[in-house]
Amino acid sequence: MHTCVHVGAIVLSGMASDFRRNSQKLLVHLQYSSQTLVLQVLIAASLEPFGARRMLPCLDFPNLKAKFSISIQAPENLVALSTMAEESSQPGLEPGTTLHKFGVTPKMSTYLMGVTVGHMVSSSAMSDGGKKISVWSVPALGDQHAVPLQVIESSLSVCAHACPQ
Repeated sequence: MHTCVHVGAIVLSGMASDFRRNSQKLLVHLQYSSQTLVLQVLIAASLEPFGARRMLPCLDFPNLKAKFSISIQAPENLVALSTMAEESSQPGLEPGTTLHKFGVTPKMSTYLMGVTVGHMVSSSAMSDGGKKISVWSVPALGDQHAVPLQVIESSLSVCAHACPQ
């Protein structure tokens, strides 16, 4: 199975076995069977501790921080996620693809940047402060989102009370 994902101007492309043989582990490429026994794909960038410099030109040191503007072009039947919420999507440059544009990140270390593409489902809730919280997983685990959502809501509530702005 050939997989091609565009992150900004960078093309991450190859056969599933190419990703598995890659000892550097820039991409984690998982193949799994869904409940209907259909082969599914999930690709995630593994940038910690020093993977970011293999994905984009950067000085990948924790004390050097930057803002990132991330766009992902992925097959239209897959979900694309990044560090920030998606701001817009439009047809991609290649047929059958969608270009997802995400919000600009706050200043952060390069290894904290996240990129994931695959068959995923989400559950969402609103925090006490009115922020949308989402938990994503492969479809087979979609019924297990309640506990992570509760933990995130509770953690945000504690943080809001401990560090009021």
